[in-house]
Amino acid sequence: MSNYQSKKTSYFESNLKRAKTWIASRPNESNYVLRYLPKIIEHLKSIKEQHSHITEQEMQELLFQEIDGYASTVYENSYVFGKYIEYLSNQFFSTHPDKYKEFVEKVKNSNTNFEKASFQDCSNFQECLELYVYNLEKDLLQIIFEGYLEDTPENYKNFDELLQKYKKQVSKQFFDAHFTLPEVSEVLGSDELDKPKKAAKIKEYSSWFRNPSTKKSFQLFSNIFMNGSSAFLSSDKDTLEESLRKDLAHSTEQLVDKLDSLGHLDDYMISYVQQMCRLGFPEFATPFCTGGKPDQQFAFSLESLPQSEKVKKIKQIINKNKLKSSLSTNYLCSLKSINLENLLALNTFWTNRYIKELDFYSETMFAVHNFGLISKVLNDEDIQISPQEIDQMLIKMNTFYKSASIFIEKKQRELNESETEHSEQDTEDLESKIIRYSYDPYINDINRKFGNEYKKYFSQIFPDSQNDVSSDADWYIRLYNPINSSYSMKNESINSLIASIENSTSSNFVNAGVIPDKISPDGTIAELPYSSIGIGIDAGLTSPVRIHIRRDVLTDFLKSINGHTIVPIYEGASDFNQLGTNTPISTHLVTPITDKHKEVIKKVSKKISTYKNPKLVAHLCFSDTKHTPEHLQSIQIDSRGKTKKTFITRYVNLESGIIYTKSNDTYEKVTPNTSIKGGNSDHEL
Repeated sequence: MSNYQSKKTSYFESNLKRAKTWIASRPNESNYVLRYLPKIIEHLKSIKEQHSHITEQEMQELLFQEIDGYASTVYENSYVFGKYIEYLSNQFFSTHPDKYKEFVEKVKNSNTNFEKASFQDCSNFQECLELYVYNLEKDLLQIIFEGYLEDTPENYKNFDELLQKYKKQVSKQFFDAHFTLPEVSEVLGSDELDKPKKAAKIKEYSSWFRNPSTKKSFQLFSNIFMNGSSAFLSSDKDTLEESLRKDLAHSTEQLVDKLDSLGHLDDYMISYVQQMCRLGFPEFATPFCTGGKPDQQFAFSLESLPQSEKVKKIKQIINKNKLKSSLSTNYLCSLKSINLENLLALNTFWTNRYIKELDFYSETMFAVHNFGLISKVLNDEDIQISPQEIDQMLIKMNTFYKSASIFIEKKQRELNESETEHSEQDTEDLESKIIRYSYDPYINDINRKFGNEYKKYFSQIFPDSQNDVSSDADWYIRLYNPINSSYSMKNESINSLIASIENSTSSNFVNAGVIPDKISPDGTIAELPYSSIGIGIDAGLTSPVRIHIRRDVLTDFLKSINGHTIVPIYEGASDFNQLGTNTPISTHLVTPITDKHKEVIKKVSKKISTYKNPKLVAHLCFSDTKHTPEHLQSIQIDSRGKTKKTFITRYVNLESGIIYTKSNDTYEKVTPNTSIKGGNSDHEL
């Protein structure tokens, strides 16, 4: 019998191995941390200056409060997905009024516990529609039958029948209480007057109200009493749209403010100005700068300067207040030229940007903890940290990744099961959107699972650090929890955008969808990334919104919402590649199109061909003019052999890669070379 006995890998060893694999796949990660670390050190020094006798423990508590503040911003748009699916449900019934009564009957006969349901948890769009009808009937019963009938699920489901049954009595009580017009009940409950005569009489009554809001409310509830709950759809749409707009606008402003406080907004603006100068379209950056700069002459003057001098020169012209003003809550809420879907795309861009910075912030703050930087700053000690030390620190913090993910996701499931209406609240109070829970169970569990191995291993790597697993785990989960949540919310935002492309009647996305790696020469098959897939959206903004989502997450969502995995293709993705390469051009800023941008677009629209990157300029101008650039149009050949140019939306099945066009709500496979995208070789058919 062999004396050899294989050693079982411990829980700590398996997590350490996973962390090492992760850092090996990200060779530049330590550079990002080292680049941001000086800003954090300066921040610690400023805290010391403001609090002359502050202790190490007191500064740590201040940092925990700061971390919580940055973390909380993630939850500003936490209700958007549920509200948006509710909004899409409303749009469905508004455009399919014949379906509303059908779903009223489905809800009435359903065994679903709608009181425990939420739009986030619906497994398909039909469930969303049923939940929407139930909630609408519930709201109306609570308003109209207040004090007359019990608030029970059975009564909610039978709202329309109960309204007919008790119309005369309830209308008298309701219109007396809310409008001091009990006599309206005689009209609404009359068996002698037909609907047109009732409507005429109601119109006469409404003329008595001088206050427009009261008059509108009176007409709305009169209509509900005459025509049932479906009459509430139009008003509910306005309410949902206003609420969503306010949530998205406020979330966007808060994200931008936090990015500014982290010290990134100036960097974005500098990079944006330099990029537009390099691409030969400096005028597009002038709305966020002063003195009519940058122009072509300014762009030319940058070419011979070293990078440090370029940055210094650009710093002199950027105007952060102009940028923040165009992304403020008041401006975004009042801007009629940007619809709800455009605003959702804008918010998704800034959410995505914030997640990335929050990632780097969390790594840098863990470095503050691991290397004892609070103590070193308080004692005026010299701070020198090498890239190799940062690499080891990143391995150390990521040994907690898997266990923390499992703990947070388990907590989230428990909260979802216990909370009924939390996710559907309409509130501007950020704190009410956050559910807090103790990290102690996680810290105790990881202490038990990692045992002494953690301290023993990392004491060899960091002999000057405490390497206390409880303290390290506490810092990590504080920093990681909002990142975990933010990725989930980012996926929900992207799913909402994808849903809006196909299901929203108000969406004006001319060009939006997934970005294939490449398309077959005959135009029938798209090759798609295996894991993470790009989404591109021309949303009437200063730049297309381009973001990534896990392919399996998007596929699962499409199956639930549409019953299939066919989604539009985004055309012109290669317009935003570096000239001569396939490297995508980074997007540093996205804002609504301002009046200044419109002036720029008007000036260049007739001379786009003179720019060194005409396709990019034409595509950027496409945001405002809505005129499809020639290179994004397809040459279509009809049955008689005649050709015409038009923009054709193509679709791809995410599971098979087969490409389709759409005709009368029917997807049809494209045949080889039936149409050709003008001048866009990546997407020729």
